[in-house]
Amino acid sequence: MPSRRPTLVGSLLLLAVAASAAPALAGTVCAGAGNERWRPYTYRTGDGLPGGAAHEMLDKAVAEAGAEYVVVDAGPWKRALAGLEWGAVDIVAAAVRNKEREADYLFTEPYAVERVLLISQAGAAFEFRTLEDLRDRSVILSRGVSYGDEWDRFAATRMRTETAPSAQEGFRMLAAGRAEFFVLAEGAVETLLADPATRDRYRVYPTPVAEVSVQAMIRRDSACAALIGPVNDALRRLRETGEAAALLGAHRLNREPAT
Repeated sequence: MPSRRPTLVGSLLLLAVAASAAPALAGTVCAGAGNERWRPYTYRTGDGLPGGAAHEMLDKAVAEAGAEYVVVDAGPWKRALAGLEWGAVDIVAAAVRNKEREADYLFTEPYAVERVLLISQAGAAFEFRTLEDLRDRSVILSRGVSYGDEWDRFAATRMRTETAPSAQEGFRMLAAGRAEFFVLAEGAVETLLADPATRDRYRVYPTPVAEVSVQAMIRRDSACAALIGPVNDALRRLRETGEAAALLGAHRLNREPAT
């Protein structure tokens, strides 16, 4: 009768290998940051602290994966990106995917779609229908912001661009006539033009220049990169149950969540 010992030993070895390969998630803390002015995803709340629907979704998703998500105050968008690059930040909660970023970071599945809007001074006589309408036009872009490969490529090769260090400065440059247009994500437009008196100075075109998927961006060499599978599972559940849409709606302008 053949011995069963090799089978038992083999099983124990397989279990040992599986245990060693499983990520040690217990005690893992993921530092998350984001854009300060991209409502409803990431923004400064009424108390001046970073918050937003994306942070809340990541908090739930990371917790379901067995780790902890902690929002850090990384400052403006460029500093949040620098923190991700240097390792002070593990996850940027809301970002747009492009080929350049894919080389350094992992991306979760999309959890929202954002429109990117064209803005001019009020009274500008211009009709926008397609990207080709912007060929050879002067456009202000926010530094460090991507709206996907197609838009980035068109902006780099077909338009005359000015770079603003921040969205606020972009509006000041537009008001000063530095360029004909400013391009900005809809959530940021809502945040920065919340005051009707300010909004009346600008024209926001209804047709978007792009529609982009919003995803979380994770540093590849972070321990939190091991969470990508279960985090995607959790984000998918949040979308399917409608909880993601409810969180995004609750963080829209003038819908500050109760505390």
